[in-house]
Amino acid sequence: MENKHPCHLCGLEASYPPPHKNPLLYGFSCKRCRDYYIDSFLVDLGEPTKDEDRAILSGFTRWENELGRPTPEILNENYEKIIKENSSYSDTEKIDGLLLYYSKKYPGKGSSANYDYNLDYPITFSQSSDEFLYLLKDVAYRKLGYLKVLARRIFIIQPEGWMRIEWLKKIELADEKYNIESEKIMKKISSIEMDLIAQSDVKGIRYSSVLARKRKDLYLDGTIQKLEKKLEIDKKVILGLQIISKPDDLNFLFGRIQKLEEFEKNFLTERLSEIYQDCKASQSFFDHDIAEVYKEVDSKIKEILVDLRVEESKGEEAEIPELLERDIDILIGMDESSQLEFKSTFQWDIKLEQKNIDLRNEVIKTIAAFNNTEGGYLLIGIDDNKKIFGLDKDYSLFKKQNKDVFLQTLIHEIENKISKDFATIISVSFYNLENKDICRIKVNFGDEPVWVKEGKNNEVFYIRLQNLTKSLSPSESMKYIKKKWG
Repeated sequence: MENKHPCHLCGLEASYPPPHKNPLLYGFSCKRCRDYYIDSFLVDLGEPTKDEDRAILSGFTRWENELGRPTPEILNENYEKIIKENSSYSDTEKIDGLLLYYSKKYPGKGSSANYDYNLDYPITFSQSSDEFLYLLKDVAYRKLGYLKVLARRIFIIQPEGWMRIEWLKKIELADEKYNIESEKIMKKISSIEMDLIAQSDVKGIRYSSVLARKRKDLYLDGTIQKLEKKLEIDKKVILGLQIISKPDDLNFLFGRIQKLEEFEKNFLTERLSEIYQDCKASQSFFDHDIAEVYKEVDSKIKEILVDLRVEESKGEEAEIPELLERDIDILIGMDESSQLEFKSTFQWDIKLEQKNIDLRNEVIKTIAAFNNTEGGYLLIGIDDNKKIFGLDKDYSLFKKQNKDVFLQTLIHEIENKISKDFATIISVSFYNLENKDICRIKVNFGDEPVWVKEGKNNEVFYIRLQNLTKSLSPSESMKYIKKKWG
């Protein structure tokens, strides 16, 4: 007989199946939730208290996206937080964790290793999990060549895998060194802050905006120091370089800096909120100052970006090669990068389900950024998940609903926002996939920089960094252009 009880995972009442060969499975979840884990659980599905227990949920994102199964309603707020955190981990990051785990457990190169499902989060935790096998066989073995899978759940780490492990160990070492330096900076800040508070008590300004701003400047300066120290350590420890000369190295370093930027902004928001409350400063005062803090951090990030681009230009002995010709199928199979961008539409707003001229500007910015960086491809009609959306919605906004009018409108927009000369040197092609038109725009690295007209008397300079399009200030632009084009 089946008994109805609230599911421990989603909280919904469900009929439990008859006892399973593994008693751990019985009574822990309804069939709807258990389907996410295929076989048996290794931990009780009560509220997770240990980090490794959270790993049972690491398959949610992949199963939801690739198998099309709806995520069950999660009533426990801790589970919602866990799933949200897990969504930031890519397959590559999970494979890296797997490689480091096995390299420490089986340190001898050439040693055979057994499958071990009891891995720390974010690597999947459930036994015989589809995700674990997907990561091990499909990604690490077949796609990346890091492993060679043998019979009876045994594998060997290949030379390519050991090369990756050495790289990951450098990152671990850099993180350790950065944490030491970060602690030194924070200890110094804490000491100075205590002195400021003591002096303010003597002067009778303990509860004032003056003290709040002094402490704010102290923490902001600490964040700037940490960003600089992070870059210095990563260049030296991970890359073994003083000067960056390769785009891949630049993108890697800046990606690391961006993650630290996000962390520091969150930290500053929380810490300064506490400080301004402590000093009895008003909320409006805090809102104004935190906005200024964000501007200062953003300015430092742009400064780092420009300096790295300048280093790259100095280190390059050869000119940037012409962009390789790639067919649409190859491009769709690639991830967005400094040389590849996907746009669902040209001017149709999917959310509002209406025409939105502002979307055209995003296309123009990307095209200009490709010209100013190292060239690239823009695909219109493909969304960020690489699903084919097509151009029909864009066509529907024209009197003559076809690709010829689409092309004319695109070229006209480029001529108006950049220049007529520039419009003649880009390559535009159309493809039909799944009975839907796709537009491919190829932009080579330019012989000269271009700006995008925004408003009557305003022009903005854009560049690509990883999969983002970024604007530079006039002074930053001049510095960048001087080193890039001479």
